[in-house]
Amino acid sequence: DRFKLALEGRADQYVKFMSEYPRASEVFARISSKDESCVDNLQGSKDGLSISLGIEALHQPLLDFYDKGLTVETNLEAIRLLQQSGHSYSLFMLPFHAELSFVDAKENIMAYLRNVADVNLYHQKFFLSNLSERVVPYEGTRFFDRWKEKGVLDTREGITGYRFTDRRTGLLYHFMNRFTSRMLQQDFNYDEVRGAILD
Repeated sequence: DRFKLALEGRADQYVKFMSEYPRASEVFARISSKDESCVDNLQGSKDGLSISLGIEALHQPLLDFYDKGLTVETNLEAIRLLQQSGHSYSLFMLPFHAELSFVDAKENIMAYLRNVADVNLYHQKFFLSNLSERVVPYEGTRFFDRWKEKGVLDTREGITGYRFTDRRTGLLYHFMNRFTSRMLQQDFNYDEVRGAILD
């Protein structure tokens, strides 16, 4: 008799929905605050609302590479709306791929940290782990075919991976992976970690 309402989508879908249904933010806020009248309407839900959006990146060259029709402006608007709403949210990002330049990787991570603040305590680990995510080139996808042709795929032990074409990007990826893994194994404050990386 208890459940959490979880909505998932893309940043552009969320921005469009919120512009077409401006009162939706009021409903979301009531659910998030566990408003009793909403609880009745949701047949006993007492755990609130969580929204998860795929933004992929906050740097336009990455968004263009992923070819999903997203823009940095749309993603930033979605983040602004989410932070303004006050309810729990998650962002899915893919900050690394095989052909990514070091400069683009760095710019994207910095943009993420500059713009993703006020993180709910429950989601701190999720937001930090986002910094070391990378594209998985599943067989049959354009990434798999493209990187196989370029000779950067690594399929040892049945796990498809790749070498980064920019060695510095590979070093940054491994640094972020080790750094976030270490942080996730202990108690940390997202704002402090965020500030330290930005500095």
